[in-house]
Amino acid sequence: METITPPKQEFMAKFTRQEPLARDSTAIVHAKKCLRMYFYRIVLGFTERTTKPYFRFGSSYHVFMETLERSWYNPVTKIGDKDYKNEKHIHLALQAAVKRFGKNDPPVGSQWDFQTSGKLVASCLKAYKKWQNEKRVGAIEVIGIEQEFEIVLSDGKTRRGGKSDQFLKWNSELGARDWKTSSQTKQKFERGIDPNDQFDGYLLGLSHLANEHVGFLLVDTLFNRKPTKSDPGGPDIEVFTVTKTPWQLAQFEKECILYESLIDRAREKDIWPMEQSQCWSCIYRSVCRKGTENAQMNQLESEFRVEPWDYKTLDQRYTV
Repeated sequence: METITPPKQEFMAKFTRQEPLARDSTAIVHAKKCLRMYFYRIVLGFTERTTKPYFRFGSSYHVFMETLERSWYNPVTKIGDKDYKNEKHIHLALQAAVKRFGKNDPPVGSQWDFQTSGKLVASCLKAYKKWQNEKRVGAIEVIGIEQEFEIVLSDGKTRRGGKSDQFLKWNSELGARDWKTSSQTKQKFERGIDPNDQFDGYLLGLSHLANEHVGFLLVDTLFNRKPTKSDPGGPDIEVFTVTKTPWQLAQFEKECILYESLIDRAREKDIWPMEQSQCWSCIYRSVCRKGTENAQMNQLESEFRVEPWDYKTLDQRYTV
């Protein structure tokens, strides 16, 4: 991963700067929320010591969908079997998902105790039936799996990066697909998908990559929730479609360049201001409340671990 050499390093100078040269959606959203949050996570690389429990479930489901598609056709190795009735697809994909999930279910009574290995398998089997039907119909052609991009925007210097779950054609139109898992209601989830920096960034990046307009993204979403007497809690799958016109993507690109200039200014001054309206839900709140710079650095070291941000290797998209 290429990183930026800071022009000035005065604030928390003892820490190594690890800011990536290209910003993906997660990095930019951190900056949009709070430049101090961006500094802690993206520049210094401090993150929580333990991963949120729901990431394991979402990551495992994502591995299932990726393996399923690669077992159908791998554009790199040319190995695959384009027979949607061949059960090797489901066996390979389930094996990969269960391996990622691990042996232990969440503790009974915890917030995420419904995200069990059994629920994962049930979710995967439901997704497999949907996948089989898609292959039978044949309207969607997957042309890229885990499609990376790193582009330079129209100002000649702003770099935008990302990795879309799928780059595809649907009835000859170019588009993308992102796998999501959620425990929200469908109505609440849908409110967060448009506008959405991640999805707009995928469409902008893939449009640059293809040198033509990529105007739609399928948000293929698996819903699971705590079961009740009247609600089994899923799994349910629903596909939402995000569409963007060329004008919308051009406006989004201008906004990306503007935010980059704000980050540039903070880096030049080595001043990373807090956005106090975000403090109530921020994991770094305990750090910013400390009364001295040394105390803040000690809090970062004691409460968090260092893991440099790299969108190419880190799981970052599975649960919203």
